[in-house]
Amino acid sequence: MKTIFISISTLLFLCFTIAQKQPSECKKWGGIYKTIDSYLQKQLSDSVCMEQKGNSIYQSSLNKIVIKSGKEKLTFNPGDIFAYFDGENVYRYFETSVAMSAYGYFKIEDTLGLVIYSQKHRNYRHSLTVYYYSKDINASIKLLTVSNLEQDFKNDSFITEIKKIKNLADKSGNTFEVNRVYKKHFR
Repeated sequence: MKTIFISISTLLFLCFTIAQKQPSECKKWGGIYKTIDSYLQKQLSDSVCMEQKGNSIYQSSLNKIVIKSGKEKLTFNPGDIFAYFDGENVYRYFETSVAMSAYGYFKIEDTLGLVIYSQKHRNYRHSLTVYYYSKDINASIKLLTVSNLEQDFKNDSFITEIKKIKNLADKSGNTFEVNRVYKKHFR
């Protein structure tokens, strides 16, 4: 009787192990990029299979990033990492000492030209998506406005064409209009 019990428990253990996603089978990973170099080389640290039940990566209060794997949690304070990947999108951290400037994690929307970011702002009634840009992936993040672009780029034909765009965050296919114009003048 004892042998049957061991065989059944062994069988149950094997079924449970097979039912769980094995790392080599995972197609959707998330994790953190500790530095800009790890981001550029696409080397995730502290990665977790996002397909496995109980695993997640999220931004908690006070801009802390939490990686949850089963019952274990890793927490990163603001500025401890360059960016995080939630299995679908990359969010870059940025903070400045300038008063009333944007800070926190910004979703990277487009990197084909200017780097375009978005950030959701919520209050008790509304949610608003605000768009930002940087000259490259490691540069300061600024609000995507004509006046900011004028300060950063002294190219009259570029600025003239930018001023014709009704909404700088508009997209044509997968490309932001501002990047379509940028590539025309700077690439």
